Amino acid sequence: MILALDTTTKNFSIAIKDEKTGVIKEIFIPNSEFTHSEIIIKNFDTLLKKTKSSIKEIKKIICTSGPGSWTGIRVGLSFARTLAQILKIPIISVSTLDLLAYKKLLKIKNKCLICATIPANQDEFHIAIYECIDRKIKRISEYTSLNKNEIPDFLNKHTKKKFKIFFASETNFSAKDLFLFSNKRAKHFSKITPLYIKLPKIHKDGTKNK
Repeated sequence: MILALDTTTKNFSIAIKDEKTGVIKEIFIPNSEFTHSEIIIKNFDTLLKKTKSSIKEIKKIICTSGPGSWTGIRVGLSFARTLAQILKIPIISVSTLDLLAYKKLLKIKNKCLICATIPANQDEFHIAIYECIDRKIKRISEYTSLNKNEIPDFLNKHTKKKFKIFFASETNFSAKDLFLFSNKRAKHFSKITPLYIKLPKIHKDGTKNK
């Protein structure tokens, strides 16, 4: 069994794949009214019961590492690393932007550029640009956060070739899509780190931006 988990956006999703049968079961909660920390363990238990699986059957974990919600990233990776440590299994971490771009690539045949974006704070977006040739994808920009007014210049900087540009947004994925990366090299839980593009802003009252 492979467990997949995404907590990097306002949506929550967790999925299990049976490697022998290829069957995937997922729990997806859009725009959850609860914090991810409040529902992650409950839904993990529910998923195990629905699939009649034992926790010991899980042999690998795939999770998103960010960018996205600072709190969500921390919650998801903490859960994944703790579970991996207990079960002595490896983790595959996937950038949320890489996931968006790769999923978009599956629908495109021609040479193109993909601009993957995730809303950050206010008018800012986490963003990265990818070049796609012959069904192969390569990131050609840094991971960064930009104001929406800065995005056109960022695109111009990285689009020297006359390729068509496709956009991929956060509404296009869930945990089950992480199984696309099942063959990516897995790592020991201690080697898994979050991809924070910007640390949360601390306000005078001590609260943080999510």
